[in-house]
Amino acid sequence: MLRCTSVNEGAPTPYYRSRIVFGNGVFVYGTNIDKSEVSVGVSRNGGETWQKVTVDVKNPAVPGLSFVQGEFWLTGKSPKASKDGVAWHDLPETIPAGSFAESEKGMLICVNAREPGTIKRSVDGGKTWEVAFEHDAPKEEQVTWRFRDVIYGKVKAIP
Repeated sequence: MLRCTSVNEGAPTPYYRSRIVFGNGVFVYGTNIDKSEVSVGVSRNGGETWQKVTVDVKNPAVPGLSFVQGEFWLTGKSPKASKDGVAWHDLPETIPAGSFAESEKGMLICVNAREPGTIKRSVDGGKTWEVAFEHDAPKEEQVTWRFRDVIYGKVKAIP
């Protein structure tokens, strides 16, 4: 969780389900991702000052803020994307609600917030999705998975 040491106009309020993402030289912090008003904090100067931006996302995913394909994605029933965290545009409704990571080759991986234990992947920039992994435990035993830190790369096989 991001904790602010000083209070600035527009500084993000720490919230236990919030997420901070960096891309395009900008920090975007999901301040109210699962409340009635969806808003993000945006900083273009390394966190010195913050601007609060309201984003029109219905039924947002928690924590549905990610940086993939050169954009911030805020997902839910009406997913949005932004290059700068301020101006947001619609994403296709085929984008699942959840957290995303992108490989060097452009494959997208999503831990789906609406289907606990399910990992989806897309090889066409998010136009179509397939289930890559599905937890087979009974629903009451499943846990919700979320990406915090994801690094794509080669892994040495462990015998």
